[in-house]
Amino acid sequence: MNRKVALILALALLGAVTAGYSLAPHLRPEGGAVTDNERPKLLLECDGIKVELSLTGNEKLEYNWTHSVEGTPIVEIYKVTPEGLTLIETRAKSFGAGHPYNAEEIGGVFKGEVNGWLVYTANYTIGPRLEIMGSPDFPANITVWSGDRWVSCSVVEHALIIVTP
Repeated sequence: MNRKVALILALALLGAVTAGYSLAPHLRPEGGAVTDNERPKLLLECDGIKVELSLTGNEKLEYNWTHSVEGTPIVEIYKVTPEGLTLIETRAKSFGAGHPYNAEEIGGVFKGEVNGWLVYTANYTIGPRLEIMGSPDFPANITVWSGDRWVSCSVVEHALIIVTP
C-alpha cells in the first residue's frame, strides 16, 4: 500500500473515531459556552488530504523533517493561537549546512544539548499560514496536539497549514 493511500485510510479512521467527539466548551468572558463553529480553526492539508480542527487554546504543532544535505532529523515546535503559528522550539541532531539557521536573528536562544538534540528556544511569530514543500526522498511529518488528541499526517510533496480566526 503506498503512503498516500495509507494516509487517506488513517485520516478516514481518525474522522470516523472522532466524528461524534465533542471538545469541552470554553466560556466567553461575558458567560456562555463557545461552540465549535465559533472557535478559531486550524486547516491542515497534507498532499491534498484536508483536516480542520477547532482550536481550544492549547494546541502545539510539531513539524519533523530530515535535512536534505546532512540527512539528520530536525524538529520544529509551534504554538498555535488564533493569530497564527509561533515557533517556540527547534531541535536538531547536528549543526549542518544552513542549520541551525538564523536562530539568534529571530530571538532564538541556544539551550544546549538535551538527550542528543541541539535545542533552541524562540518566540517567533510566523503568522496564520505556513506552506511546506516536501520531497519523496525526505518525507516529513506534521503532528498537531489538539486539546486532548493527536492529529498527524505525512508530507511527501506539499503541506499547507492555515489558522483562521
